[in-house]
Amino acid sequence: MDPQKADSASKDALQSVREKSPLARWVYSVKQLGLKARKKLEFTRGLQFTITAQIISAIALSFSIGNLFLYRTASERLLDHSYNRYNDHVDIIVNSMDRWVDTTKKTMQILSESPSIKSLDPQKINQALTPYFKLKPYRVWRVFDNKGKLLLSSKQSELNTHEKRIIELRLKLKQGYLKALQGEAGLDINFMRKKTSVEGCLVANQPIFPNTAEGIDINGTTPIGVLRFCLPLSKLADDNGISDLTQFSIKNNRNNPDQPLTKLIKVQNELEIHRGDYSGQIFYIVTKNGNLIFPSANDSRFDHITLLPPKKVSSSSWGRLTESILSQHAPGKFKKISFEGENFYAISKQASQGFSAIVIVDENTVFKPLNGILFKLLVIQLIVLLVVIIVCYFACRQLTKPLQSVISQVRNLGDLDLSANTDKPLPRHWILEINQVTESIVRLSRAMDSFTRYLPIEVVRNLLMTNRRAVLGGSNKDIAIMFTDIADFTMYSESLPANELLLYLNDYFSELTECVQATSGTIDKYIGDSLMVLWGAPIKLDTPCQLACSSALAIRSASANLVNQWTIDGVNAVFKTRIGIHYGNAIVGNVGSKNRFNYTIIGDSVNVANRLEGINKNFGSEIIVSESVLEQLGKEQKLADFCFRLLDVIQIKGKHRTTKVYELVDHSLSIDPDLKAQVDIWNRIMNIAIEQGPLQALKQWGMESAALRAEPFMLKLRKAIFMEAQIQINN
Repeated sequence: MDPQKADSASKDALQSVREKSPLARWVYSVKQLGLKARKKLEFTRGLQFTITAQIISAIALSFSIGNLFLYRTASERLLDHSYNRYNDHVDIIVNSMDRWVDTTKKTMQILSESPSIKSLDPQKINQALTPYFKLKPYRVWRVFDNKGKLLLSSKQSELNTHEKRIIELRLKLKQGYLKALQGEAGLDINFMRKKTSVEGCLVANQPIFPNTAEGIDINGTTPIGVLRFCLPLSKLADDNGISDLTQFSIKNNRNNPDQPLTKLIKVQNELEIHRGDYSGQIFYIVTKNGNLIFPSANDSRFDHITLLPPKKVSSSSWGRLTESILSQHAPGKFKKISFEGENFYAISKQASQGFSAIVIVDENTVFKPLNGILFKLLVIQLIVLLVVIIVCYFACRQLTKPLQSVISQVRNLGDLDLSANTDKPLPRHWILEINQVTESIVRLSRAMDSFTRYLPIEVVRNLLMTNRRAVLGGSNKDIAIMFTDIADFTMYSESLPANELLLYLNDYFSELTECVQATSGTIDKYIGDSLMVLWGAPIKLDTPCQLACSSALAIRSASANLVNQWTIDGVNAVFKTRIGIHYGNAIVGNVGSKNRFNYTIIGDSVNVANRLEGINKNFGSEIIVSESVLEQLGKEQKLADFCFRLLDVIQIKGKHRTTKVYELVDHSLSIDPDLKAQVDIWNRIMNIAIEQGPLQALKQWGMESAALRAEPFMLKLRKAIFMEAQIQINN
């Protein structure tokens, strides 16, 4: 189109809109905005953008694959390095605990064999244990006889009568002491409630045996007493030397180091791994009773966790995390664990006497070095991509510029503006392929210019726009066929003026056509007041019968709504649609002469569908389908979507075989449940009538409930069967 004419037409359209309503102007504005947006986005379909996008996509994909490979490889190596590092730390804790346990056992055994302690003389025992009192003053040493009497304590306050009595009474409940009286030494965890707190202690119990002759086995000998010491759990790390290791020591950076423990207990016992001074990692010990000791936590924030009884520890975040690590992870494995929305890596190893050493590292801490490297790499890659985009832009610009001339020539060829391509000289370009395309277009333009001198240009344009040549012929296909008809249409054609009848008929067919198109149906032809529709050709459909039945129900509803509207408007045109549907084989294709074609269907199935529509008047129904439709619905797995009423077994005119015919009642989900139940009974009794005779069907009908038999629908069934029975009796 001429640009001046197009501009003039656009101005005329704008002026026309200005003269219309505000709504029309608003719709026009929205459309114009859509056109502008579409025009702005057209560059994304251009060669320049496409080539640039493909190159950038290829580079970005290469970078992504490389980054993924790098990250995977580097993360595996980083995990191996972290495992070796933290595994060594855990081994140090385990070895230290093992050495401490062995040393403690040997020390207790040596002391128990001392004559001074075996004498059970408080003065001699005091002399023997005094060096140990001074060496580790936080240990509380006690000696009991086998009657539970406290002979000596390193805490002088425990020797007064009242406190001594309390200790002796509590001693009888201690399992470690009872085992020691049976000759079994060991370590145990005890908790003692103080006035304002709970004290957790690791208790070592060593039986004291009486003097025996040399070479005599003491097994079976009753101990004369028990040597015990109580080590506060908070001092366990100090006692075995773990807290002195520099790689575990963490600087205490609390603002108020003198804050009393009673206030710190109020702090939430949440995980403190990647917060404060802990640098994303922490080491601790778990006793066999579930208590946590923090050798790397020189911070009294953890004291309240250490001193809690096992039940309270298990309910804390630390307790639940520890339980998860010990239950899910194999000892010595450095594996990932998710807990309370956070990811960690952990190693656990078991030491002597049920102690376990655990290290927990925050995931961000493990991958922090790698993340830093990847960030720098991504910045470099983004810079490279930016440079490539700039280079591609200018390179593609040099390529697309001559292509614009080629595109202009192709457009002229499509519009049959041949003189524009034949009169202009050939543009030359440094790209060989562009020159070849240009030469080909010019040769084609000259050929078509010559061709149009023999034929009218409009004929040539039609030939250009046709994708393929139509030919006569067809093929056999299994399709669903539907015929519609208006009941008593002859009466309306005689009573209504022709122009009014045509108007109503057009409105009627418009409603039916929308229903058909909504279900992918193909309208073969309009025949007077009838409509012929097929499903499965020319487009193959997976569920042709399901679509046909849905279309029939939609047509029934649409025609009823149309009639209701006509009635409101005072129009006396009560069009009642009758429908017949059949599924079968037919010839589908082009029929006609070599000069004029018609796309249609031919075959016996067409006649059957037509006959089914006609017998609606015999049964007073609206939609009748053949037995083959139900069979195909079963194959489509859509039979349960519809409700059908068995009408009878009939012999269609011109056919030798009989077939069952059904009334399409409604969609299964739309039908009333009571009516659905009556239809089911109807079908069951009708099958009996067909297979066993009407008399047997009447007998079955009489077996139904009185209330059900009184329903109009069931009375209609009885009437139909009774008539058949009468005919049978008369014959």
